[in-house]
Amino acid sequence: MSIKNSPSHNADDQRYWRKRMRDLTFGQAVRAYRLAEEWSLTYAAERIGISKQQLSDYESGRKLPSIEKAYQIAKALGMMPQGAVLQVINEQLRKAEIPIRVEGAS
Repeated sequence: MSIKNSPSHNADDQRYWRKRMRDLTFGQAVRAYRLAEEWSLTYAAERIGISKQQLSDYESGRKLPSIEKAYQIAKALGMMPQGAVLQVINEQLRKAEIPIRVEGAS
């Protein structure tokens, strides 16, 4: 008897999840990661070296970190820094109403 550890995903599933991940804001991604790790806002902020309020502002979208800060946050939390930087760049472009989207090399 063989047991599969993970379900197989077809190309439509992969496109769907890629799009969903691409549509997340930086703050939504950080919050989702923090909650998946079951970390409190206070604990995550301490790991990053910023205030709880500043992390809350990023997660809620009230503020957008610099590219450098996004990189530092991602590294401190164990996230993929390339993805965090791309999210911030694309949010900056969207806020400036510049119709360009930057994507990482595949």
